[in-house]
Amino acid sequence: MRKHTCDVVVVGAGLSGLTAARLLHKHDLDVAVVEASGRVGGRAFTLENPEMGMVTDQGAPRCGPGQSTAWQLIKDVGVKVWQQPPTQKVYVTEDGVSRFTSTSLPTRNPLVRLDHYNVFSTMDRLTNQIPPEEPWEAPSAQEWDSCTMKDFFDRTVWFKSVRRITDAFVRVLACAEPEEVSMLWFLWLMGQYGGGRWATLVNPNKSTQFRVSGGMQHLCKVLVEQLGDKVTLNCPITKVENVEDGVLVTGNEATWEAKAVILAVPPPCYNKISLSPALPEAFHHITMGHVYRCTLYYKTNFWGNGDSSVQLFADYPGCLIVNAFDDTVPGNKYPAFTASITGKKAITAREMTKEQRKDAFCRCLAKAFSSEEALQPLDYLEKNWNEEEYIGGGFWAYFPPGVLTSNKTFGRCRYNPTGRVFLAGAESATRGYGGLEGAVWAGKRAAEQNPEMGMVSDQGATRCGPAMSTLWQLIKDVGVKVWQQPPTQMVYVREDSVSRFTPTSLPTWNPLVRLDHYNVFSTMDWLANQIPPEEPWEAASAQEWDSCTMKDFFDRTVWFRSVRRITDAFVSLLACAEPEEVSMLWFLWLMGQYGGGRWATLVNPKPPQHRVSGGMQRLCKVLVEQLGDKVTLNYPITKVENVEDGVLVTGNGSTWEAKAVILAIPPPCYGKISLSPALPKAFHHITMGHVYRCTLYYKTNFWGNGDSSVQLFADYPGCLVVNAFDDTVPGNKYPAFTA
Repeated sequence: MRKHTCDVVVVGAGLSGLTAARLLHKHDLDVAVVEASGRVGGRAFTLENPEMGMVTDQGAPRCGPGQSTAWQLIKDVGVKVWQQPPTQKVYVTEDGVSRFTSTSLPTRNPLVRLDHYNVFSTMDRLTNQIPPEEPWEAPSAQEWDSCTMKDFFDRTVWFKSVRRITDAFVRVLACAEPEEVSMLWFLWLMGQYGGGRWATLVNPNKSTQFRVSGGMQHLCKVLVEQLGDKVTLNCPITKVENVEDGVLVTGNEATWEAKAVILAVPPPCYNKISLSPALPEAFHHITMGHVYRCTLYYKTNFWGNGDSSVQLFADYPGCLIVNAFDDTVPGNKYPAFTASITGKKAITAREMTKEQRKDAFCRCLAKAFSSEEALQPLDYLEKNWNEEEYIGGGFWAYFPPGVLTSNKTFGRCRYNPTGRVFLAGAESATRGYGGLEGAVWAGKRAAEQNPEMGMVSDQGATRCGPAMSTLWQLIKDVGVKVWQQPPTQMVYVREDSVSRFTPTSLPTWNPLVRLDHYNVFSTMDWLANQIPPEEPWEAASAQEWDSCTMKDFFDRTVWFRSVRRITDAFVSLLACAEPEEVSMLWFLWLMGQYGGGRWATLVNPKPPQHRVSGGMQRLCKVLVEQLGDKVTLNYPITKVENVEDGVLVTGNGSTWEAKAVILAIPPPCYGKISLSPALPKAFHHITMGHVYRCTLYYKTNFWGNGDSSVQLFADYPGCLVVNAFDDTVPGNKYPAFTA
């Protein structure tokens, strides 16, 4: 068995896996893409017949600016696209054929229209209550996940004609039957594709009006060309183990030792791989939809005039077709029509012969366009996605009832790593689930999450150390790893010069300026020492100091403009506010928390010289893991009442009865909660600071030699940055600077 080593293994050479691999490769990481089947593309599959001049997509066909992540990839890679002509809609029923628009209905009966409006607007309203990132946190998540879309339609829809539309709506989006899919999952899915409008059924993504020249699989082939020999086909992965400092990935003929692995395969295929540690059991219940994709070629375009396209929706007894569209491609020798057979109809189609499926499609087109030519195609192509061993169905996986809410850990690990295992694939997306956009978005996210990318950056609190004794003890107790920052050099950038200095020296030689600086900061130190840390309002001059701002203090204390710029920056850095906005008493008290009013406090606010490996949020995630399912996200609390023997805490549709409540949120957020009894009004006047945190990544560390860190303080007209620091993290691929 061959043995390989690399930085990251990507399992699956579909669009999601290739997107992840491209980004990793672009950042100079050694990546290996391993595909179980004999082709690349996954659910992007293009059939070609050069003799007849035919190219047809049997998987994802459309793209456009509305799918922003996928569209950007297409532009970056440089494949050509062509714009589809305007589309006419055709609805074929037992009673006849009608043409309509995406926003109108193929009926004039006002009661039927009212029924349709009621059910789809209700779905829209419910969809808007579901958090895109964590649908299991919706207020009614448990209730909705315990029933199917059939249950919902049974109690909501009045007319049989509308019921046929709603059932078809599920079949088009989920490739499954209403009785098979969770109501919660389907409503969440709807939110990914524009909501519960008729337009969603006949054109699931209004902005997708372009197609890739040569077929969508051509995009995947170009990505493979850019990766060179990094792609291995016909190599099913059988085992993935988290080992010390990495993963061991085992295939049928080779093994890879890597620092991380990205699984870019549909969730039902996880069962084919022995994963250690294992993913939550809920993944075993996610099911691929049932779908055939069928294409007919004709001598002429008997369904249109060439200036517009046609989309067909069929709904009559005995018809296999759910929906179909004009698949005529510029440059192809013959026009074409492509159909989808989904859900229960796809299972029925599986029992038929290829000739019978072809005949059923031809008869549907003949009925729709009253044309005998529809019965005489030049050629017929089809794709049964459920025969794909390493995909298992299409167009994406659906969730039966009870899966989404079964385990919050399951939900989160769809897009958070499990050890060194990262999930990509269109089903792990929280944007464009299952489709082209979801595939590219999830691949990009999985690559960017990977520590080997060198793109882990704290955008909030960064440093820790023994001097922060309580935090330091927690870090030790929890067991997260830390790393020590190297010694720091200070850089002061002014309009006319750049100087380097130490935390205890000043970036000026002028003795009067040095005296001014010493006077103001030593005065602040002296005043700060008069303020009791526990009760600053008890300071001897508390009333006087709290009646003025730091601007007032600097106006009467500072002599030189250069020193005034430093003192103003000192306030801006510590308070994220301007000197005229903050109380002198509060700021002097704050200074006491951070070591006093020395220049060193500005450029290096005392020891914290360590950082948490993986970022400070890693500490929080470990704490959440220890708490298990005790943490609920996307659930704003609206009311807290003191009641007999305890408190009553109310959120969006739920309540908690407890003996006590702890409010661990910023004081300005108290105003979002109705508190009984109320807190003092003074809390309403506490204000959050204003701050942006910005990080730049570079190929080289051009600001230092790697043996020391750099902290920068900027003070010149027009400069946005107050201070910045070398944010290079050991083990990251690229150095960084954060401001």
